Amino acid sequence: MTDFDRFVNLTAHTISLLRYFGRAEEPGWEIVDIEPSGTVVRVQEFQIAPNRGALPAVNGVECVCAPVDAGVHGLPKPVPGVAYLVSHRVARAVDRHDVFAPDTGPESAVRGDDGQIRYVRRLIASGNPRSVHDATQEPA
Repeated sequence: MTDFDRFVNLTAHTISLLRYFGRAEEPGWEIVDIEPSGTVVRVQEFQIAPNRGALPAVNGVECVCAPVDAGVHGLPKPVPGVAYLVSHRVARAVDRHDVFAPDTGPESAVRGDDGQIRYVRRLIASGNPRSVHDATQEPA
């Protein structure tokens, strides 16, 4: 397993995480706010225009093909000790050990009375779940 000692937030929003700190004299939990770094990583996409009439209109509204991903742009190269925080879409598009997305699902996200996420309890690792599973297995 890789140790990370620093987060870099590559989204446009502050990410608040519930983090365990294991100080021997006073272990506990704290909420840390990871401010945006100023760089936003995105999955670029392009639209394929269908032949006129190839797709039906829906109740008078034109339909187009779903966008096609054209790759991730702006993701820095790995740096030892740095964990990059990105959107879910970016995390699904890359397979790197140092890229994570906040888990905004109901088992992780803590929401305020207004429904907005206050913090998350865990991160989602990027890439192929099989490669993460394999990495945790003892070698044969």
